[in-house]
Amino acid sequence: MKTTHYSARRAYYSEHGWNIVFSVLFLLLSIIFVLLLKGSLLQVLAGITLFYFIIIFLATFRMTRLLISDHITQCARDLFVRVSFEKDEASGAEFISRTKVMYGPA
Repeated sequence: MKTTHYSARRAYYSEHGWNIVFSVLFLLLSIIFVLLLKGSLLQVLAGITLFYFIIIFLATFRMTRLLISDHITQCARDLFVRVSFEKDEASGAEFISRTKVMYGPA
């Protein structure tokens, strides 16, 4: 049985397409939602109960986690760092190294 080993470089670049597709889909759904609620947005905000507030809070927490530290949005975060691929000669493993390019606090 033949096994195929994908390098870190190939896996890194193969995921960008799907991440972009789903990001655009989420953006379109968000725009459609805002356009549908444009007239009654104040009524919706006035009717939020404690339960719905907690649900919105948890959803906001999850979205923040997606943007900051999840694997799904790594392609968007890679726009602000320098990505290099390093190969370990002893084991043959390939590693992805990310260094900050922008100046400022770490």
